[in-house]
Amino acid sequence: MPGFRIFFLLLFPLITGLFLTPGIAFARSVSEYQGRHSRIELQVVSLPSESVRFTAYLAPEKGWHVYWKNPGDSGTSLRTNWKTESPMTIEDWEWPVPKRIQYGDLTNFGYDFPVYLFAVAKPVEAKTASSAFPVRAEFRWLVCKEECLPESAVLVVDSIGEKPVFTNRSQERGYASSLTGLPLPENPNIAVSFRKKGENSFLFRIEGENLPQEFDFFPEDMSVLSHTKPFLLESSSEKIEFEIPKSEYSSTNPDSIRGVLKLGNSNHRVLVHSGGGGFFLQALFFAFLGGLLLNLMPCVFPVLFLKAFELSKIPDRRTVFLQSFLYFAGVLVFFWILYFVFLFLKAGGESLGWGYQLQNPSFVFLLIAIFFYLGLQMLGAIEFGVSVSGSAVRLADRSGIAGSFFSGALTVFVATPCTAPFMGSALAYALSEGVASGMAVFAFLALGTVLPVLTIRNVPGLAGILPRPGPWMRTFREFLSFPLFLTSIWLFWVFGALADRNSSSIVLVWILLSLFLLWVRKRTESVLLHKAILLLALVSLLGTAYALRKSPPRSTVPVASEHFPWQEFSKQRLDSDLRQGSGVFLYFTADWCITCKFNERTVLHSDEVSVFFKSKNIRVLKADWTNEDPEITKALDSYGRNSVPFYVYYPPGKPDRPKFLPTLLNKELLLKTLEE
Repeated sequence: MPGFRIFFLLLFPLITGLFLTPGIAFARSVSEYQGRHSRIELQVVSLPSESVRFTAYLAPEKGWHVYWKNPGDSGTSLRTNWKTESPMTIEDWEWPVPKRIQYGDLTNFGYDFPVYLFAVAKPVEAKTASSAFPVRAEFRWLVCKEECLPESAVLVVDSIGEKPVFTNRSQERGYASSLTGLPLPENPNIAVSFRKKGENSFLFRIEGENLPQEFDFFPEDMSVLSHTKPFLLESSSEKIEFEIPKSEYSSTNPDSIRGVLKLGNSNHRVLVHSGGGGFFLQALFFAFLGGLLLNLMPCVFPVLFLKAFELSKIPDRRTVFLQSFLYFAGVLVFFWILYFVFLFLKAGGESLGWGYQLQNPSFVFLLIAIFFYLGLQMLGAIEFGVSVSGSAVRLADRSGIAGSFFSGALTVFVATPCTAPFMGSALAYALSEGVASGMAVFAFLALGTVLPVLTIRNVPGLAGILPRPGPWMRTFREFLSFPLFLTSIWLFWVFGALADRNSSSIVLVWILLSLFLLWVRKRTESVLLHKAILLLALVSLLGTAYALRKSPPRSTVPVASEHFPWQEFSKQRLDSDLRQGSGVFLYFTADWCITCKFNERTVLHSDEVSVFFKSKNIRVLKADWTNEDPEITKALDSYGRNSVPFYVYYPPGKPDRPKFLPTLLNKELLLKTLEE
């Protein structure tokens, strides 16, 4: 009996030490620890292969949460230190897909519900599995509510279970749910790529078949991407594009980004590689198509058509080829000049896009003057400084080489009021990428613009489709003056939306002065007087443009019609409507955008569409970009666009799943999109 007392006295400190040390439990097949606001459990089961699976059960109290392996903007994930006596390789924990947990401006990734983590361990040989135990795991984790508390535990398991042990049905369901939530390997039928967009964000693209509308992306590296929810830019069954801001802690541009992609009910581990080449090729293709379609615009078509006829009068094919090349060079160089002007303004802090130039009254006035003079020249009213090549300056009336080059310059200038389909996304890419990529995009825009003329005049056999030059050309040339006059009238209407009534009167006075100078010139044959009139015309043109540079804006109050009720766009109004769960149709437009006005007259203001908007109680917001508006420019940029028209529809109750419509609308497509 005395010996037993001595043995007990020696053993007692060890027993009490184990009980009183926080977070330490007895070695057993399932080991657990109950902390102040969370519970953790460790167990191990055998797998069919020569391996075992460890599971860690983390159960925060209601209202509390624990963190994913990338905790997000704050917090710390579970840290594990394994200790075993025999050679056993324990892999990293596999984590089920987390949820976003918002706390003020902070976005965290974690679990506010019980979750299982899984780690596979592979013994060197099957016979060493039993000798690998006991296994000791030292855990440290953070559990948070409004405040955060660190917790720790040391759990030991010394045997392998045949199957998981659950204390209740809820825990069993959590086990099955966690297994289902584990990301699968990469799906070979889905291609994911990204590119840098500007200086502060990345653009991601998912391509595949039958893509679901619901998606999310969780980056594993906490220092590359912001943890905010991806901003959807485009969604269809074949392609999803979204944008994620760059992390404020990121100092490099990665070649790849690792994360978990959630698509509908499936989750996949992905290693997303920089796919700049794919984005680049698409931008080139869209720029080329946009250039082709520019030829159909009323402001460009007359000039290009007459350029083709001018080349048809040259019998020498070598000369035709040379002048065609110089014409292309003129278009290319002046498109590049326009690109660098955009870059210069952007570097100065301007938020701009295609159409930005039409927000400037002086520039619109110069366009009015150019189209007015071109119309007079084609009508035969004037002959100085203009040739059939379409240039409005005397340089184009020189020998063929100079004339061809500066004809290309004029083609670019008269194209600036027009926006063709496909141009918007291509130019947005060009202005957000490096100089080399931007120049390439504008080069393909130039190539598309000149290709019809160059093809007709330089491909054998195609030149025959044009009628032979003859007296009919004068009649046709005079006819083409009227589209130019019409463009000038439309630009004057645009000017009236930009500036006040006094500024519009100045433009009309300048037109009257120009007609008077033309009349005086026709009444005299003095060469000196002709030069004086030309100088006076040039001074009046530049002086008027300078005087109009700071024209007071037209003071108008936007009024929606009862037939098509809309509200003026503001970010606050859009957010308010989306918070209320309303369906919202947002459209970006401008008075100087021909495509915008065509869509409004033929589609948006039609009876069918107006009745549908009213019957479904869809809020309509109009963002009018006629005048410079930083808020609208910023909103366009947030959608990855820098031109109008642009149309966005938010279905009721889905503020994070907008749908984007094409540049050219039709009633059937619009109504189908609104009904889905």
